[in-house]
Amino acid sequence: MPDQAAKSGYPLRLRLLIASAIALAIPVVAGAVVVTALDPPRPAEALAVLLFLALALLAELKPVPLEEDDLSTVSLAFVFILASGILFGWEYGVGIATVSALVAQVVERKPPLRTAFNTSVYALSAFAAALPAVVLGAGIERDAVAITVY
Repeated sequence: MPDQAAKSGYPLRLRLLIASAIALAIPVVAGAVVVTALDPPRPAEALAVLLFLALALLAELKPVPLEEDDLSTVSLAFVFILASGILFGWEYGVGIATVSALVAQVVERKPPLRTAFNTSVYALSAFAAALPAVVLGAGIERDAVAITVY
């Protein structure tokens, strides 16, 4: 009987890591959706959020080459994801991270498991980056020192 890891192509430890990332990301993304639905943005703010989403998606789809041969690239989407978390709230940062990563992975025709993992990691990273703002609480946008710490 063939080994289960050989059948799936991934060793057990890697499959556990992938499953853990997805399991942790699901409630984070669901929470972001619920918080956004309970307090939807005003039209002007919604347009700004959509602009940041479009810019993050564009940056994700067109990564910057690190070497002349284009073998290594880096996405600058994090700039727009982090800025959206600071400007609009953690839920928008998580949402923009999730959507931009998911769409880019689908457009690039990545395997479904890789797409789920990469999208989960983006969502978890955006949430982790927003934790200082969540801990510092409301009113952070008015205090320059708090924004700097964030």
